[in-house]
Order: sequence, then structure tokens, then C-alpha cells
Amino acid sequence: MKQWAQLTSYKNEAEQQTAGILYKIIVATGIGFLFGALVGIYYHDVQVIATLSLGIIMLIVPYVLLRRGQVSAASIILALLAIGTLTASAMAGQGINDLAIVAFPIIYFFASVSLNRTVFRICLTFTLLAIFWLVFGDLNGWFVPQPFSPTDWVDFLIVAVVLGVAAFASDLLANSLRKNLERAEHEISARQQAEEKLLESEERFKALHDASSGGVIIHDKGLILDCNQGLSDMTGFTNEELVGMDGLKLITPDWLDLVLRNIKSGHDKRYEVEGIRKDGSIYPLSIKGKNVGYKGRAVRVIEFWDITERKQAEELFVQAKG
Repeated sequence: MKQWAQLTSYKNEAEQQTAGILYKIIVATGIGFLFGALVGIYYHDVQVIATLSLGIIMLIVPYVLLRRGQVSAASIILALLAIGTLTASAMAGQGINDLAIVAFPIIYFFASVSLNRTVFRICLTFTLLAIFWLVFGDLNGWFVPQPFSPTDWVDFLIVAVVLGVAAFASDLLANSLRKNLERAEHEISARQQAEEKLLESEERFKALHDASSGGVIIHDKGLILDCNQGLSDMTGFTNEELVGMDGLKLITPDWLDLVLRNIKSGHDKRYEVEGIRKDGSIYPLSIKGKNVGYKGRAVRVIEFWDITERKQAEELFVQAKG
């Protein structure tokens, strides 16, 4: 069923679900018609066999419409085809007393499941017209009701009331299903919008992150989740080596206590420490951290600036002044 649905393009997910339901209804209707035809074969009723066999062939029409993405048209054609076939079967059999009448409430159910109120109203109208036609035919002797008792307008009213109750129950079911589908579609749409905004935010964050002239790491409890190329250039580690590394290994042991205190307190001002490169060399660092939300969790972003040149310039200035 999923593979079948993927072959056809629909407007939205709700329409695709409706198409899937209609496809199953077509199959169920075909099985029902086939069963009726087999009963006709058992009783040697040529007219019933011919009528239901033609109905099975005509099911190709709504199936083709579904494959072309025309869900509403397929729903209407399927409903009218079922009503017409059952009415013709009753006319070929015992009129209003025929077992085909029992299937009319099932049509209501199928029409309600299609989630289209227009289809449901069309189905209700044509079913009542079919019942009226069968009663009128019985009263005028068009069918052969024996050995059943003669039909009168009381029978029509009884059948109409029963079908009306079935129609009301089916309409309630349709409304419930329709509201649930609309609610589910709204929730899916809201979730997709939230995911798109999150993705957009992450892409914007990564663009700023990669454009930084210094080193940037995103870490959670010290573990580096992501970093930019600037940090790799600064430390001598590759990006692959840095991701998953303990970020504190980039700081010399003498400055770890200060860094840890600032991480714990959420300190967001720039301060100076000493960093250590992959080759073991020590260099002065200016760092600044900030707590942010990233991929659904709270992390800390730390920016690194190599201030070796500034420190050297300061020493030269002091020496020159001295």
C-alpha cells in the first residue's frame, strides 16, 4: 500500500491518507461484488451475475482516477457505482426485499471514511432515490417479490429510517475522523516549521562560527562537540582530532582552575590564560565563553584568540620605555 501511494502525487498528507483509504475501499467493494456474483452463480441467477460482474469491471474507473491524483472524483464515482450496482442487483433479484439493500448502510460508512462531505451528501441522496425507486417498482409489479410479502410505502419509511440512522452515525464518524486528521496535519505542519527554524538557526550559527578570525569551540561539560578551522590552525590539531576531545587539554594546567570556575559560574567576559598546542608549545590566549542553546541542549561556546603578537608588542614597548 505504501509503495502504491508513492507512485501518485497528492496535494498533502491528508489527501494521500484519504487516497489510501479509498484504495482499500475499492478492493473491499470488489471482493463484496465477487462474493455476490458467486452467490448468483450458486442460485443460477444470470442477471445478478451479470450486474455484479459489470460492477467489478467498472471499479477500474475510480482506481484510475486515484492513480491520477483525482481523489474527490474517485470518491464520487465509487459511491455512485456502488449504489448503482446494488440497485441494479436488487432490481434483478427481489426488489426492496433483496439482500443487496443490507449493503446500503455500508456505503454510508465508506462515504464517511472518504472524509468528503460532498461525497457523503451525494451518496445519501442517491441511496434514498434508489430505495424510492425499488419500492415504486415493487408496488408496480416490476420485480418478482414472491415468496416475500408485498411491499408498500410503510416498508419504504422503515428502510428510510434505518438508512437515516446509519447516515447520521456515519456522519458523526466522518466528523471525528476529519477533525483528528486536521489536528494531526496542523501538528505535523507546526513541527516541520519548528524544525526548519532550528535548521536555519543552526546554519546561521555555523556560518558565523566558521567566519570567526579566532578559534571557536562548542562544548558540553568540557567535551568538544564542534569547532572551526581557526582553532585547528591555532592549536595544530586537526578538526577530526579536536571533535570529541576534552577542551580543557587546550589549556595549561596552571590555568585550569580559573577556566573551570568561569565555566561553572557562566562567566561571559574576556579573560587571559595560557594555551598549549599539539606540539607542547605554550602561548598566551584571550578567551570568552557564553552559554547557548544548540541542537536542543544547553552548551557553552568559547572563543579563542592567540595574543602572542600583542604580548610581544607590549614587552617591546616596556623595554623601549625602560
